[in-house]
Amino acid sequence: ALAGGSPALRADCTAYGLPLGEAFQLRDDLLGLFGEVRTTGKCNSDDITARRPTALLALAWQAAG
Repeated sequence: ALAGGSPALRADCTAYGLPLGEAFQLRDDLLGLFGEVRTTGKCNSDDITARRPTALLALAWQAAG
């Protein structure tokens, strides 16, 4: 859709979209660990047992030393 968009338009969409995507992912990571299984549909320990490199787990592993 942006193939013919100007560089300024593409930069504006990137400036909006990247933080939005990061916020969505952080929310998903938090719900994956602390959300209600009946609501999220996934086990709270999935990211931990699979050692998925989520931002939240990376910070926890770094702090744990």
